[in-house]
Amino acid sequence: MDYLANIFGFNDETTDFLKNVPKFSIQSLIDKLPGEHFDTNDFLSDSITSKYYTPVEFIREKFRKNKFSMLHLNIASLSAHIDELKSLLAILEHPFEVICLTETRIHEDKPKIDCKIEGYDFFHQKTGTQCGGAGIYVKTVYNPVKIPKYTVTHENICETVFVEINGPSKKKLTIGCVYRHHTPVSDFIDEFLFSTLNDISKKNKTCILGGDFNVDLIKYGQVGCVDSFYDLITAHGYRPLILNPTRITDKSATLIDNFFINDLSCFSNGGNLTHSISDHFLQFVHLDIFEPLKEKNCSPKYARNW
Repeated sequence: MDYLANIFGFNDETTDFLKNVPKFSIQSLIDKLPGEHFDTNDFLSDSITSKYYTPVEFIREKFRKNKFSMLHLNIASLSAHIDELKSLLAILEHPFEVICLTETRIHEDKPKIDCKIEGYDFFHQKTGTQCGGAGIYVKTVYNPVKIPKYTVTHENICETVFVEINGPSKKKLTIGCVYRHHTPVSDFIDEFLFSTLNDISKKNKTCILGGDFNVDLIKYGQVGCVDSFYDLITAHGYRPLILNPTRITDKSATLIDNFFINDLSCFSNGGNLTHSISDHFLQFVHLDIFEPLKEKNCSPKYARNW
């Protein structure tokens, strides 16, 4: 395992140096509310795990392969990095059900390159800009169907692609991949996010949003546009599953890539893979979303829906 990891440029260096990087804290948001203060960290720690892993640490963790798992990566051009993506998936040896990609930089309805990954169906939304674009790989066994209504391009604002899959017991799941450009967050909310979240809520759909939202959650309470984005997301029952910065430079640490889910009963185990193909870490989650509730041996957890 170590030999293969080294071949692909992975090393076994620890992720301990990332422990002091600021992370997103739900408790800090609760503390800003007027009136009674109460602790929700226990609630979150019981339902969300978000850590950093090197590729070797990921392999050694031996995550359960019967969990529904997803990954997201800002790939900075799918055509340039498709072979690296396939190599990464091969060495991780984990059967991710869904692979979300942003900044695919695909400009055609039909990609000029061979984007096929065996066992997956590929859906994408092209971009008219130099950057941007969104794509989703879904395992064929889930019979994925693209949702045209939510699969859109708003020039210089966002590209999105949504699919619906059939899980066990005919349970359906809506999955969206979103790339937001570096233009005002208010444009993204007005042109796409507000109406889409409303529509999904009215249909009572279980939904997971993954992607590069270019909104740094760590700055909640400090920057108005971040507040507007997060308040809208949570008002529709979504919560973030990645709590650690996803892009780190020598001058900044930002949490701009994430998964959001509107199922509060779901348990998530995931985080960031510190080796990546681009200048963003790779995010992954393992969810028990398709497992029977009776298998969860835990007492109820409560939190204020503010």
